[in-house]
Amino acid sequence: MTPLSVGGIMLLILFAVLYARSFPFAYHIRFAYYVLRARLAQVPRDKRRELSPFAFQSVLHFRCWPDDVDFNLHMGNSSYNKLSDFARYAHLVKMGFSGNVSGANGGIYMRFKRAIRPFEAFSLHTRVAAMNSKWVFIEHAFVVNNRVKAAGLCKIVIKRTQQPGGRSGSAGTQPPVDVFRYLGYDTNQESASNMHSKDGGKVDDDDHGNRGPGIRAGEMLLGCEKWFGKDNTVTSLMEL
Repeated sequence: MTPLSVGGIMLLILFAVLYARSFPFAYHIRFAYYVLRARLAQVPRDKRRELSPFAFQSVLHFRCWPDDVDFNLHMGNSSYNKLSDFARYAHLVKMGFSGNVSGANGGIYMRFKRAIRPFEAFSLHTRVAAMNSKWVFIEHAFVVNNRVKAAGLCKIVIKRTQQPGGRSGSAGTQPPVDVFRYLGYDTNQESASNMHSKDGGKVDDDDHGNRGPGIRAGEMLLGCEKWFGKDNTVTSLMEL
């Protein structure tokens, strides 16, 4: 084997390592991995009685790899949305969403404050930020060294694939408060009427109960109420 062929093989291996996450089906494999991991760490039902849907935060850790980088040499817009997919559905599964309760994405608004550079490590903090009679608003914060680099706000509707009484067939779009009550969470009258958490309480993955950077992320979402519509109470995020 000549030195040139050895060098070519080494370059091929390097390429495969750096860009393996963009290979066919890589997205689906990664999605399944995060959902399975969330399923194994799902909040027990008896613990949910002590939690409001707003009081739970999950955190995933990532690194900006070459296939995330755009021509400006920082993480590209599409990567923020792709990683938010992983985080959002993992968060819902961890909260107790399963085969008969799922969320359908109605749109996402992203704001970028600072760039995430190649090979830079960051964490993605996800929580339920607000809800009304139809929509659940999920907040994402991309954090480096405790500083929010970007924030996103996604709205989802909740679907139940099982009708009341256990009958088969789709039950259609469900009011979020009813679904979280069905899952066993504390949906007291104050939280349901205000449609957001005023105390900012959180439970992080490390169980330290830190308020975390997601609080400051809400301040970055100025103007998002115009995108989502006036009836969706997104302005409540400004109070967080």
